[in-house]
Amino acid sequence: MMSQQQAVPGGFALVATVPVDTQGSIIVSDGATNGFVTVDALKVVNADPTVVAGTKVICANHTSCNESQFESQPATNMTDRVCSPITACPPDTFESAEPTASADRGCSPVTDCATDEYQTAAPTSTSDRGCSPLTVCDFSLQFQKAAPDFETDRVCQNNTVWCVRVSAAACHPNAYHLHWSPLAYL
Repeated sequence: MMSQQQAVPGGFALVATVPVDTQGSIIVSDGATNGFVTVDALKVVNADPTVVAGTKVICANHTSCNESQFESQPATNMTDRVCSPITACPPDTFESAEPTASADRGCSPVTDCATDEYQTAAPTSTSDRGCSPLTVCDFSLQFQKAAPDFETDRVCQNNTVWCVRVSAAACHPNAYHLHWSPLAYL
């Protein structure tokens, strides 16, 4: 008997060609006696004229991927589709690409804020951590009013410099001029 691969309609993959008897029943031989088999979960289609007379083509339904799987190898008329489990993102990662029917979920590492940054958005299962640069105080004009922590920026406040002019010398340009007079305290 000659076996031949062929395309068959209806989304079925070719499994095999097998011999049939004169009534079209599939013949199974155990080596001692010939018997007939009932084929469950398989579809027998009429033999194509190119298939050797006395055979039928047995086809099986393509595997269907469930909602926790994606198609890692598509089905053809000669092969079944391959379904693979959708990856679960491990700790310290987030889902950077949603799974589709033909692609796995993409996972990316969660960003660590640098020492000169603070967290502006906490990471979730589907989003990365947001980080922003810490404010830098200009210590010639400002002082640090509140220190930064992991989730809070540094707060700087302008210096309030009071200059009491007791001589003709000018105060620093960022200072307030107070004209001191001993009469003000009498």
